[in-house]
Amino acid sequence: MQSIELRIENDIESQVKGTLFFGDSFTNFGSSEAIRKALQRLEEKGLITRIAQGIM
Repeated sequence: MQSIELRIENDIESQVKGTLFFGDSFTNFGSSEAIRKALQRLEEKGLITRIAQGIM
């Protein structure tokens, strides 16, 4: 099974560049804490940019 981070990364990469994502966009992938941590790691990798709290 894929990690939550990898599942979110794949979902983001399948979208059109410039698409806005919210933390709630990924609730089907795991707990809110796991999603928050995965998004933080993806931001550190430079895959996403945090626009404001909860908006990527």
